[in-house]
Amino acid sequence: MAASYAEDMEILLYALIAAFFAWRLYATLGTRHEGERQRPNPFATPDDTVQGNRAKESDPKNLLALPLNKPLPAPSMQEASAPAPDSLSGALYALQKAEPNFDEKAFLKGARVAFEMIVHAFAAQDREALKNLMSPVLFEAFTKAMDEHKQKGERVEMKLLNLREAHLSAARMDGRMAYVTVEFTSDQSRVIYSGDTVQENAGTQRLHDIWTFRRETGSPDPNWLLVETKTG
Repeated sequence: MAASYAEDMEILLYALIAAFFAWRLYATLGTRHEGERQRPNPFATPDDTVQGNRAKESDPKNLLALPLNKPLPAPSMQEASAPAPDSLSGALYALQKAEPNFDEKAFLKGARVAFEMIVHAFAAQDREALKNLMSPVLFEAFTKAMDEHKQKGERVEMKLLNLREAHLSAARMDGRMAYVTVEFTSDQSRVIYSGDTVQENAGTQRLHDIWTFRRETGSPDPNWLLVETKTG
C-alpha cells in the first residue's frame, strides 16, 4: 500500500515537471518580441494578403500615407526653368515641344545652304530652283524682280563671295506653323549689264540680310520654306 502511494506521487511529480516545461516552451515560442516582424503565413491566399493590406490602408491612422494625400510632385527642372514665352529661348522652347526633333545647329546649317542656293539661283534666274525653296508669295516677288530686269534689257550678275555669319534672331509659333528668322552677314558683288555695257557696278559689299523660314510642325516634309526677306 505504501509502495503504491509512493509510485503515484512520483508519477504526479513527473507530470508537474512536464507541464512546467511545456508552459515555458509556449511562453518562449508563442510570444513575438518587440521589433520582431510577424512571420508570413505560407498557407495564406493572395486574397487574404490583399484584404489584410486593404484593412491596413483603411485604418484612419494610415490615411496620410495614401497617394491622394501626398503632396503633388515638384515640377521638373525643365518645366520650372522654362524661359519667358516672348523671348527667343521661349519661342524655341515652344517649337521644340511641338517638334521634338528640331535641332538649332542642324537648322542653321540648312539655312546657310539655302541662303547660298537662293542667291545663286536668283543670279542664274533659275526659277525652278527658287520655286522649291520659297513660298508662292515670295516666289512671285522674286520672279517679278527678274522680269523687270529682263524687260529693261538688263542682266544682273551676282556673286556670293563669303557667307560670314548666320544666327537665329527670332522665332514664333502660330498654331502648328513655326517661323524662324535668321540673320546673314555676307560679302557679295553685283554688276548690272545693259547689253554688253556695265550700267552699275556695286563692287564688293558686305550685306546684312534677315530671312524668315516657315514649316508646319508635325508634317512629314522636313523642309523649311523661305517666306520673307529684308535687309538690315
